[in-house]
Amino acid sequence: LREADEMRLPREVGWAAQELVGLSPRSIDKLRWKTMAADQFLTAGDSASAQKILVELVRENEPGEGGHNAAVRQLFALLAANPESLSEAGNILKRYRIEYPDSVRLEARMRGVLAIGHARAGDLPGGRQVLASARTRMPPMGLRTLDATAARLSLYAGHRDSAMTQARRALSEEGLDPAEHTTRLQLLTLLQAGDSSEVAIVGEGAFKLLRDPGRFDPIQSLGALATVSQTSGRPMALLYLADVAATEGRYEIARVFRLQVVQRHANSAEAPVALLSLAREADQPEAGLWLEQLIVGYPDSALAPMARRLLSDLSGR
Repeated sequence: LREADEMRLPREVGWAAQELVGLSPRSIDKLRWKTMAADQFLTAGDSASAQKILVELVRENEPGEGGHNAAVRQLFALLAANPESLSEAGNILKRYRIEYPDSVRLEARMRGVLAIGHARAGDLPGGRQVLASARTRMPPMGLRTLDATAARLSLYAGHRDSAMTQARRALSEEGLDPAEHTTRLQLLTLLQAGDSSEVAIVGEGAFKLLRDPGRFDPIQSLGALATVSQTSGRPMALLYLADVAATEGRYEIARVFRLQVVQRHANSAEAPVALLSLAREADQPEAGLWLEQLIVGYPDSALAPMARRLLSDLSGR
């Protein structure tokens, strides 16, 4: 297990952890290795193996014991990501609400995951209903989390005004971690900077990437954007589609959108961000060229010091 972990081979780590489950006499150790195996299989993209272990963890532990809470949420996320198991995910969420009545924020996040699952299946009304059913009883902290998901659903539908209102409310939630705060701020910035036509095209593209990332064609979104008036939000629109594509694992499509920002909107605030992203996803020689372009072309950018450090690391390697 240690050897595989040092070599960053998550599938092998998961296999070794499963072997240790059978070799360990204590239940606490079995729980530890099962949890590790599930995490590593998830990292490796082996959702079937991870799901099997998570089902065992949920069945073998009582609510509040061991890793029951985390296992339930991980199992739920796997089921909610599959359009064919949305009903099963919904049943798990109902039980979770009963078993963990004080976990308001976690339940709200799970509702958001389920709503996005419905959207992935092409059912935007179903996604909105998942959120609406919880609004009447949730305290403010949960409502703001629901608003973050509602803003995404409104974006997919091309409803800029609704999305902007929901995104603004979502950003007012206290205690957000930096990554989630950045994600919500990025969406609000996009909605504020672009006009209704641009936002509708971005929403349609993001929705297609969510539903079927393997068949997404960036030319369609770029062609549609070329037919509408360009606003100051155009580079943000391209960068948003790039980030959505990267999230769905379509890095080559993300590259297309980021190159558009660098080549056509070099004077925008998004250009250094696009350059840094291009560098991070490129091989070593190409990454160095992108970093040099960022350092030389945008010396006053807040990202320039980070680019210098990354370039220094590449040179040292």
